[in-house]
Amino acid sequence: MRKLGLLSLLLVIGLITARAQDPDKGDRRMERVRALKVGVITEQLQLTPEEAGRFWPLYNQYEAQIRALKPQKERPKPELMNDAQLEEFIEQLFKREEKKLALRRQLYRDLRQFLPLRKIALLPRAERRFKRQLLNRVRDRRGGPMRKHRR
Repeated sequence: MRKLGLLSLLLVIGLITARAQDPDKGDRRMERVRALKVGVITEQLQLTPEEAGRFWPLYNQYEAQIRALKPQKERPKPELMNDAQLEEFIEQLFKREEKKLALRRQLYRDLRQFLPLRKIALLPRAERRFKRQLLNRVRDRRGGPMRKHRR
């Protein structure tokens, strides 16, 4: 009975999260990915309904901020850059990573207000598990191991 309630909660949170983040409701693939992420992380952290209700808005905001840091332009190819361009390119990479780290620290400070430290410490593992499951689904759908892309 408890599992059914948790599963129902995960489904509802997943649907709310997907619709709140993606105004294009026709993108069912992204909704499924988000629902999988909500399910995996909620399960791995063993979030209570109250914790999940506070966790997901913060986590969704964090992810939106991380996405906003990604370069909007097509990434230049380092092999085509001169030394001055390479220096600027590398400096921008470091600045972006520093901003990501600052956002991650802020997320942890915010989560600390209501989550036990153990659950916060398990978040990176839960995120890796989600990514692994997602990659496995993509690989299974393609019918074999992931192939390296030629450049």
